[in-house]
Amino acid sequence: MNIIKVNRKDIQNSHTPILDYCRKLIAEGLEPSSKLEVYRNNEIPDITVNSINEGAKLAVSEDPTPRFVKYRPMSEKDRVRLRLKGPQKGYGSSVRSLKKKIGS
Repeated sequence: MNIIKVNRKDIQNSHTPILDYCRKLIAEGLEPSSKLEVYRNNEIPDITVNSINEGAKLAVSEDPTPRFVKYRPMSEKDRVRLRLKGPQKGYGSSVRSLKKKIGS
């Protein structure tokens, strides 16, 4: 089994950066059974994924509380809808509706 060691700041920011990085490593052809160790500034890994293949299969759902679920890539139809409508929930839409209420 290979061990991939990476510094956290080298992983792109996203909602689930470690799981997205596992998918990226698989797409680049790395051995699916490889172990991923993510470090910040110390000798002990902050996060360990025992198999990038298993990490690539996971996503996080926050409905109603955070939990791991099976990863499903977003369809092109959903991507287009998000680009046209923008986010429907979350901080951004709440701020917009609040600004409308107070007249900013």
